[in-house]
Amino acid sequence: MPKDRDGQDDWVTSRNNVGGAVLSMAAFLGSVMLTMESPVYAVSGGGGMGTSLSFSDFSGQDLSRKNFNKADLRGANMTGTSLEGAQMFGAICSEAKFVGANLRYADLESADLEGADLSNAVLEGAMLTNTQFRAIKSIEGADFTDALIRKDVAKALCGLESAKGTNPETGVDTRESLNCGP
Repeated sequence: MPKDRDGQDDWVTSRNNVGGAVLSMAAFLGSVMLTMESPVYAVSGGGGMGTSLSFSDFSGQDLSRKNFNKADLRGANMTGTSLEGAQMFGAICSEAKFVGANLRYADLESADLEGADLSNAVLEGAMLTNTQFRAIKSIEGADFTDALIRKDVAKALCGLESAKGTNPETGVDTRESLNCGP
C-alpha cells in the first residue's frame, strides 16, 4: 500500500481529510442556521401558524399583508377590515363575515369560505384557486375583478341568488366582475 509523506497509509489520510471536510461543512451550516432571523416559507402556502382566531372581532382593523396561513378564522368578524395582500392560504374561514372587507391581492388559495359572507367585499386580484365556496352566505356587491378563480367555480358563483349588485367602493357589478355574461 502506498504511503503518504508522514509514513501513513494513503487511505488513512484520505479518510481523515473527508472527515475534516464533513465536520467543517456541519459547522458552517450550523452557524448559518443560528444567524437566520426568520424562517423561510414556500412561495404559495407553506409555513403558517395554524392559529385559532375563531370568533375574533377584527372589524375595521388594518391587517394588510398579515399572515393568516392555515389560521382558524371560523365565525370571525372581518367587517370593513383591510386585508389587502394578506396571506390566508388554507385558512378556515367558514361562517366568517367579510362584509365590505378589502381583500385586494389577498392569497386565499385553498381557504375554506363555507357559509362566509362576502357582501360588498373587494377581491380585486385576489388568489382564489382551490378556494372552497360551498354554501357561501352572500356575494352580493362583491367585486372579483382580476381575481384568479377557476372558470367552473366562477360559473357556480354566477348561479347564486346573491350574485347581484354593485360594489359601493369600486362601482363594479358583481356579475360583470365574475364574467357571468347575460
